[in-house]
Amino acid sequence: MVVRLPSGDPPNDASRVGVSLRGFSGARLEIVSRGGRGWVRKTAGEGASARLEAERRRLAWLAGIGLESGLFVVPELGVHGEADGRAWYEIEYVPGRSVESVAGEDGQVAGRALGERLGGAIRVVRDAAPGPDASVHAAFLEQKIRQTLAVLPSKCDGHALLAPLAMAYAERVGRLDLEKAGRLAAACGGGCHGDLALDNVLVGRDGGLVLIDPLVSDSETACWDAAKVMQSSLACWGSVKAGDVSLGGAGVRTRRPGGLAALHTAFLGVVLGDGFDEHTLGVHLVVTLSRVMRYVDGLRLAPLLAACVELMGRIESGRARLDEPLDSLRGALEPVLDRDAQVSARDARRADDARARGGPVRRVG
Repeated sequence: MVVRLPSGDPPNDASRVGVSLRGFSGARLEIVSRGGRGWVRKTAGEGASARLEAERRRLAWLAGIGLESGLFVVPELGVHGEADGRAWYEIEYVPGRSVESVAGEDGQVAGRALGERLGGAIRVVRDAAPGPDASVHAAFLEQKIRQTLAVLPSKCDGHALLAPLAMAYAERVGRLDLEKAGRLAAACGGGCHGDLALDNVLVGRDGGLVLIDPLVSDSETACWDAAKVMQSSLACWGSVKAGDVSLGGAGVRTRRPGGLAALHTAFLGVVLGDGFDEHTLGVHLVVTLSRVMRYVDGLRLAPLLAACVELMGRIESGRARLDEPLDSLRGALEPVLDRDAQVSARDARRADDARARGGPVRRVG
């Protein structure tokens, strides 16, 4: 986000108490004071008023589900309107930590509990709306992939690490069975938040889950919510977004705390137990990672490409294996002669380099 200083007088009777922020969507966020309470005012980016209004309606819909189920809340919606041709709305400012922060800092017990609660929240939202049309959804998945393929050359050409990853991505993504994914997503259910990455779920002061910043897509499925959680819990989106990425040998390393891994394991157990198909979740995870590729460059793009390439390799092998860490984000494995440098047989078996599978390996990076 780019921080800019606020300027001009706020509309109505609100007074600014903070700075303005711009997110990936291009919307402007401001902290304002109204009636002795803090509110977040969100103003649409250029040409995005309809999308912002759809987001506001999604929040109101989610609030009703949360109230009925008791599994989560949505901050109170305040006033809304239009200024200079751009829609805006206000939502209560809720102090709290993101689920990603709590799981990462508070450890595995907290992570497991949050994973189970997130799975339950997705279940009740999923059941509140029918699934999409299967063929329309398959076409939507293909559209998102094509949009990413169109921008990758300008981001990756000539880059020693990104160019080969982009080539591998382009080769494998064309072999995804999008028709199957569309068909199974349609059967899964259509109610969703739309952008349930773990930085869009807060843990309030009372310990409850607070959902913020939904995303309305042209084809809705609960698979988006499950994939977005795994974007954070498996593909380490929080670390990638923050630029907490390093290179080692031919590999990419990101940070995945134990509490986040525990959240992922518990969450995956809930959603698979609720009937989500692992292959379909894997495809939707590839597509949601592909969607965010358009907004990042350089070092932050490398782990997204690497994660997609590895996930698609797993899917092609017959099972997405979403219960296993992504080796492509943990540094490279290479053969070594020094047996004192040996790591576990599990790591050796999963090494991408076939030469490493027959003997000791070490992790690089």
